Amino acid sequence: MNKCPIKTDKEMKEFRGAFDYTYNEINGIFDLVWKDNQIVKMLSNHLDALPLGRGQRWSRTEKKHVLIPKPDAIANYNKNMGGVDKLDWNIQKYRTKIRGKKWYFPIFINAVDRVLVNADTIYCIANKELSLLNFRREFVRLSFEFTLPV
Repeated sequence: MNKCPIKTDKEMKEFRGAFDYTYNEINGIFDLVWKDNQIVKMLSNHLDALPLGRGQRWSRTEKKHVLIPKPDAIANYNKNMGGVDKLDWNIQKYRTKIRGKKWYFPIFINAVDRVLVNADTIYCIANKELSLLNFRREFVRLSFEFTLPV
């Protein structure tokens, strides 16, 4: 976002709720900078800043809740970000704790954990509810049955 033609961080120090945005019609990318407690930067290919909503924030100077302008892209992101948080939460619940000497090993193990959590989610939608721990146990048990000769 450093080359986007929008206000810099220094220019965004105006007031809480200030924002600037541009839309590049060539590649269809929407760039947004919004001042909340900190500067929030966002790129999107399907959201827009308008219509403006209102966000309720605590003002230390006024000692009360105040309404600040909140772009629609920020509100939409905050409303729909729970899926990623739930995925990360489920991964950390039963994270595989194996250390390797190669740099790529943690990336590979994290990918395996993500696949297992997503597979459990799909299984629970298609079949019956099964806890993530029991799903992982069944997966390992079936993997060993499939690979070991009887």
